[in-house]
Amino acid sequence: MTEPRPTGGPDADWTDPERVDRWVAKDAGRPAVQAARDVAAAIVALDSEPALVLELAAGAGSFLATFLRTFPAARGIWSDSSEPMVRHARETLAEFPARVDFVVADLRRPAIAGEAAPDVLICSRVTHTLDAAELADLYRHAAGLLVPGGWLVNLDHMTVSPTWDARYGELTPRFYDGIEASRGSAPGKDRGSHTLAAHLEALSAAGFTDVGTPWRLLSTVLLLARSPSDRR
Repeated sequence: MTEPRPTGGPDADWTDPERVDRWVAKDAGRPAVQAARDVAAAIVALDSEPALVLELAAGAGSFLATFLRTFPAARGIWSDSSEPMVRHARETLAEFPARVDFVVADLRRPAIAGEAAPDVLICSRVTHTLDAAELADLYRHAAGLLVPGGWLVNLDHMTVSPTWDARYGELTPRFYDGIEASRGSAPGKDRGSHTLAAHLEALSAAGFTDVGTPWRLLSTVLLLARSPSDRR
């Protein structure tokens, strides 16, 4: 989690297969992240039976895989701007033959589901790389793309004060990687510039309701919200 998620932005070189391989291998060893995915799917399952799940900037596809296991009748759309990620995603999602479409596309242009409206839209550890206008635009697009009352799921790093940023930096190796870092040696993390309050404000402006934060570990927060049920 020390590197931003692939977005295809100008500051991220996710065309490098070796870099992608390293990121995927490191992320696969983080059970804390899988716990957040499991919580998200379990909450959606309480009152929903999605038919279509779309994951943007999907990386290796682990979040989408969690939803497809939870909802055996659902189809999925995997989307990421990184060509080298396609190989990893096909491996991750190989257990779902004929249930997943793969689309190479940029997060900033999320209208990739064709005429079908997804019931769930997922993005994970990527919106911190967007500026404020791009974040607001993404949430507006998501609100219009989802079925009425559909779920937006966003797991991402939130910016915090310098004091808390230093504390979280010290503890990230321990709680995410299961290793103890020597004091002061932990690398800095790009948490972007969006606070949790900024996300909540942008979601509200886009028309999302029923917003919750059911999981948090250090600076990484799981957000769930429902798209507008009345778009008149």
